[in-house]
Amino acid sequence: GDWCGREVELKMKGGGEVIRGEVFTYDKGTDTLVLKENCVGQQIASYRMLKGSRIDASSVKLSGVAKAPEPVPSVSEATIARMREREANSVAKELAKGKNIGENVTREAQLIFNALSKTMTCRWAAQDILVDFGTPQEGVRIQPPYDGGKVQGQNEECITRVKKVLEGERSKLGM
Repeated sequence: GDWCGREVELKMKGGGEVIRGEVFTYDKGTDTLVLKENCVGQQIASYRMLKGSRIDASSVKLSGVAKAPEPVPSVSEATIARMREREANSVAKELAKGKNIGENVTREAQLIFNALSKTMTCRWAAQDILVDFGTPQEGVRIQPPYDGGKVQGQNEECITRVKKVLEGERSKLGM
């Protein structure tokens, strides 16, 4: 049956929060449920978009009577493609952020990594910071305690550059 206009209460998969609102619309093409929340009169409300695949179907409780949805223009395939691309880019960025967080490293080590990452391509290898200059021969490794004496690599120019930036960042961080 038609859910538009009905009140719904549901949970997201994985033991998520209870979400309540009025069903505004559902788009099959993107599997997106849109809920209208916090209505103040006829003009002000907030809308929440939920991925259908993330909703715990066993938790859905409907109440009230369905009403005809407000007419909504159809969404073009090009718009849907752009939305999916933006979603994929956002997910990729969030996953990349996770890779920039060191495991079992000190707060100071993470601060140094964050500072170096602003101007150089860095990644963690256990507790070492690897700085990438494009080729394995130019790569530089910084080991704890992350000072100039712990910078290693094959290319002297790259080592010198990393040491200079590292000491500058350590100075800025008061280390």
